[in-house]
Amino acid sequence: MSTENTPVASVKLFDTHEKVSGLGTLSRLTKEIRQEIYGIALEIDRPITAKKCCTPESTFDERAECKVHSGAKNTGRFNILPVSKDVSEEAHWVLFNRGNLRLDLGPAFRVYFTGWKPNTDYHSSEILRLWRVRDMWLATARYRFVELVLTQEILETENPEEYTVQLYEIATRLFEGWKDAPHGPTSPEEHSVTINLGNLFAEIIPFNAEPPVNLDQIDLLLLINFLGPTPPDFEKIASKCMRNLKRFISLVARCKELSKWKIVAFDQLAEESSGLRSLQVFKKVCDRGGVKFEGLSRITLVEEGLEDLE
Repeated sequence: MSTENTPVASVKLFDTHEKVSGLGTLSRLTKEIRQEIYGIALEIDRPITAKKCCTPESTFDERAECKVHSGAKNTGRFNILPVSKDVSEEAHWVLFNRGNLRLDLGPAFRVYFTGWKPNTDYHSSEILRLWRVRDMWLATARYRFVELVLTQEILETENPEEYTVQLYEIATRLFEGWKDAPHGPTSPEEHSVTINLGNLFAEIIPFNAEPPVNLDQIDLLLLINFLGPTPPDFEKIASKCMRNLKRFISLVARCKELSKWKIVAFDQLAEESSGLRSLQVFKKVCDRGGVKFEGLSRITLVEEGLEDLE
């Protein structure tokens, strides 16, 4: 078959100056092509999620017995990272600059909010835990793209005062990590953080609990984990949560030179609902702080796995 009229790709595939390095035969390809290969190997279009097996408080024995930490260090999507020093350096650049780190808000984060800097006065096991906490935030700070997600499960079962205050605490540690991380992203582009609040303003708690509240509509786990035996003050709960959100936006507004933040949430709410009023207040806070707000549709929530399709 003749190839006279076959179009030739304009992408440069090979480097004309062959190099001898830890890249092996990859050194014959241009850097751009190597980055594409690393992206495919790392499944870079799929979000990177945090392991939920071991915590900073896990002992060496517990980690040794963990199926994730013990025998699978060089398997899966990250098995290209330890190939060689040069491959690791280039692949990590792709991971940290093109990958999207997704972290779910809620109970899993509790252990990462105390004692983030080690103190030699602590017991040795406590020092190890504090170093693990520090390492987690430094690792998080290396990603250019970070997404914090408030899942439907957390909305229905956990204390809203806790996960709304977590936003401020996470932002604080990200700002500290970006300043302290010795190996941040080498890309000149700024960090980008997306906060996905999902159905926060549509749920009964915290912003739609107008009296009289039908407790049968509230998840039993939420009643057990948070509300307790006495009748809750729903107005106070909503006030505290809004105060936490405002405090978070105020912090982000003061540190905008370090990053770009975006808030997304379901905003197709019933007219005259207290949730809609709270959302309107929050949108104004975001606007004053220079933080972009983007509304989500019900279809988007389902596509992102934040709501079940009924």
